[in-house]
Amino acid sequence: MRVAVVDDSAFIRKALTRMLASEDGLRVVGAAESGEELLDNLSSWRPDVITLDLTMPGMGGLQTLDRVMDERPTPVIILSTHAGEDAPLTIEALHRGAVDFIDTPRPAMMLVPWPVVEACATCRTGLNWVPV
Repeated sequence: MRVAVVDDSAFIRKALTRMLASEDGLRVVGAAESGEELLDNLSSWRPDVITLDLTMPGMGGLQTLDRVMDERPTPVIILSTHAGEDAPLTIEALHRGAVDFIDTPRPAMMLVPWPVVEACATCRTGLNWVPV
């Protein structure tokens, strides 16, 4: 399973990349600090699943999600603190095509939320995802 990681935090990108790379069957094909960087590399990386931060400078997560669904529909797992107090933004991402979300703590006290690895592995092991 080819995974692309998108997060404006260098720390989160690096930690998540390490965790995902340690899981059998998962390979991180790219790590982007912005939606623009992901879109520039989407066709060359050809990810099977994307982890996407909702809150990033420049092109935000929702706009990035829309462009991914238009250009190369791919399962997207949202990483965000928005599942709590700002749940409507996360719900909107699900309506726009994200397959799941992982609520990350604020501040990020964990190196990387383990559910992200599990969600990517689930995509690998049988999620029958069809773009809407």
